[in-house]
Amino acid sequence: MSNRISNKTSRSLELIRALEETVADFAKREDMVTRDTRSRRYAAERKFNEGVERIDELLAKSTAQVTAKFEGSESAVHRKHESRLGRIKKFNNAGVRDLPKLAQEARERWLGGLQMKKFRADKALTASLHKASADHAALSARAAEQRELLLSTDRNAKRAFCGYNALMALLRRERQSEKGAVPSVDQLPVLLEECATKIQSAQDKLGEFSSQPLPKFFRSMPLGFLIVLSLVLGAVVAFAMGFSVLALILGAGVGGGLALVFLMVHSSGLTKAKPAARAIAIDLAEAIKLDEQLAVGVVAGHEAETQRLKAEHERTLAEIATQWERADTVESDFKKAVQGKLKVQVPRATVLNDSTRDAKLARIAGVREGEISVLTQDADAKKAVFDATRDKEISALDSEESEKWTALESEWKGKVIPLYEEIREINAAINPQFPDWTRALVDGWTPPKTFSPATRFGRLELDLAQQPDSVPSDPRLALPGPPLVSVPLALSFPDEGSMLFESSDTGGAAVIGTLNNVILRLLSKTPPGKVAFTIIDPVGLGQSFAGLMHVADHEDSIINRRIWTQRDQIEERLAELNEHIEKVIQMYLRNEYATITEYNEQAGSVAEKYHFLVIADFPSGFSETSAKRLQSIAISGPRCGVFTLIHRDQRQPLPDGFVADELRQSSVLIRQEKGQIFVGPDSFKTAAKLILDPPPSDELAVDLVHRIGKASIDSNRVE
Repeated sequence: MSNRISNKTSRSLELIRALEETVADFAKREDMVTRDTRSRRYAAERKFNEGVERIDELLAKSTAQVTAKFEGSESAVHRKHESRLGRIKKFNNAGVRDLPKLAQEARERWLGGLQMKKFRADKALTASLHKASADHAALSARAAEQRELLLSTDRNAKRAFCGYNALMALLRRERQSEKGAVPSVDQLPVLLEECATKIQSAQDKLGEFSSQPLPKFFRSMPLGFLIVLSLVLGAVVAFAMGFSVLALILGAGVGGGLALVFLMVHSSGLTKAKPAARAIAIDLAEAIKLDEQLAVGVVAGHEAETQRLKAEHERTLAEIATQWERADTVESDFKKAVQGKLKVQVPRATVLNDSTRDAKLARIAGVREGEISVLTQDADAKKAVFDATRDKEISALDSEESEKWTALESEWKGKVIPLYEEIREINAAINPQFPDWTRALVDGWTPPKTFSPATRFGRLELDLAQQPDSVPSDPRLALPGPPLVSVPLALSFPDEGSMLFESSDTGGAAVIGTLNNVILRLLSKTPPGKVAFTIIDPVGLGQSFAGLMHVADHEDSIINRRIWTQRDQIEERLAELNEHIEKVIQMYLRNEYATITEYNEQAGSVAEKYHFLVIADFPSGFSETSAKRLQSIAISGPRCGVFTLIHRDQRQPLPDGFVADELRQSSVLIRQEKGQIFVGPDSFKTAAKLILDPPPSDELAVDLVHRIGKASIDSNRVE
């Protein structure tokens, strides 16, 4: 392979995007040059050809129009003057003749307006009284509903306090307050809300009070009953002991002691319950007072609103009756107003009409001659300009177009041809090394002598013919090759030897097939014993790479004995790879070699083998420890000949501390999004299609693996 040809995937992506963008840019520039030149030449020719003809026609028409316009304008001025004079006379005659009728109509309109006002007032009164009744009914219903809630709360309070007469007395005492003043209509909603708030407050406090054990106990067991019970128990004790003096003393002590205990407990409960009971009694007393005010206010408010509406209606009727008596005055005032207007406006309108006519006629006469002179001079000047401009514009456009196309064609050859040439050279260098899997290829396989610096896994195909708007159409910018451009994609060692698949599922035929294909390409293009694989498949339990197990029948070191699936096994294998990287750095590379590739070029037959870590469905099965080890391998491994071929299931959360960008930066990234597969980072956008190389059939793969296994027997032995 020529030294100047890069086998890196990153270079292939750069080439395909550069070709796509460059061709599209030239297509845009070609279109701009063509459209601009054509548009400007057409505009120049049209302006010349039509301009002169239009100037002559316009001059003749304009002169005739000016003459006709001014003749017509003078006639129009006279006609307008006569028309206005006739309207002035007609207005005056009509005003004098129709004045009695107009005055009578004004009187009738006045009376009609008053009748309509009375009708609206009657209708408004009916509607307002109906609304007031509806509002009263709604407010009464709300007050009644709230009163039922208040009575229920009061009954609950009495039941809760019944164990203490002092608390029952407290309820009665708090309600012995003076009644408030009768509220206004506007205050009723506020009182209703305040009453509801007090009831709710009493209910909340009553709920807390009812949960106290002593009031609950004495509510069920009244104090009198407990004292009687204590005395009965004392009598039972005395009876049991035979009513002796000692028995009577002991019985009295038992009965009295129990009674004293109950009294003390009762007193203690009263002391603790009294503050809460007082708060409940106050809330209920205030709620009852507000309810009483509401009851009075609802009735009084409805009566007051009814009286107000009726009084307002009476005032409106009285005002209408007063205005009705002014009907004759309205008719007389209308006559006087019209007569005054006619006396002033008719002479003034006549004088204004005459002066307007004379001024317009004088202005028309002066403007007419000036316009005709200007039109003639302007036409001659425009003809001279068109004659000179046409030749100058056409000559400049021809010269400018020639210069633009010369520069565009030269730049096209300097940019597009080198891209095609480099793509052809990359295809010629890589594709022959990786023919399609066939029976002849497998049967004729022999172990290679040297390690291939690149392993193809697919290609990018860009069909420029499918993008007609993005390809130049002029023959001077013809493509230097076929419109269908294919660029091979390969893993290159040591710079871009790792691969990362990212998908939102467990992969599939495309992912697993590509990974198997890359493994088989590496096995078939590497000398025996110079490549080893550590394969991890925690979800598929080895099924994803089962065909590779045939190589273990001959030399199990190639796949590190088996396919690993368990968490602890994964940690151990990654630890081994980290130790191998440390050994390579400390024993081989040190500060003498940048990569293991440089070392192997000097080592000859004892060259260090390349290791590939293959992982399916990452991060399934990975602990935080194994994830850290994988991150270390991804960063330091390529320099030491350790590369990763990983499929990441993006549905699985990454272990703590793991940075996905470390894998992306050190790998060739293939993304699966919405059923489509893309290569490169998210920022890489292209119309080219990614086509992944398919793996061989199962039959060919088994035969190839057996051949590679047989050729690798004892390959790790150093003589």
